[in-house]
Amino acid sequence: MIRNGSLLYKFLFFIYLIALLCLMLLTIKTDQMEIPKQFLGIEVDKVVHFIIFFPYSILAWLAFNVSCTRRFKNWTFLVIVFSGLLLAASTELAQSFNPNRNYDPNDMLANFIAVFAGTFVITVINYVWVSRVKI
Repeated sequence: MIRNGSLLYKFLFFIYLIALLCLMLLTIKTDQMEIPKQFLGIEVDKVVHFIIFFPYSILAWLAFNVSCTRRFKNWTFLVIVFSGLLLAASTELAQSFNPNRNYDPNDMLANFIAVFAGTFVITVINYVWVSRVKI
């Protein structure tokens, strides 16, 4: 049963990566959409970048926690953070090669904050879960 769950999480992670790459690299015409410029005082574009990258750490942890823990021991969270930051930076830099998209360091910052926030969530969940198992 755990094996099937792990395969499901890996499949979901793979689908998430494909969707993320499509959203980050393809041209999306927003000219005819009525989108507010800000949400809670933050540019909507940055909020979207946060929402897109927030699940990365959580899905990576669900998909690869067991294999990463065996291979990297106490470095699992660092591997997840580093790979998330690398993905966030590479997708943002790759946008500069699309003539209809542009590189924005603030978008990359929103991506980074989302990866760190997702990692914080899984760190807290892991800590609470491990504490309950020991009791």
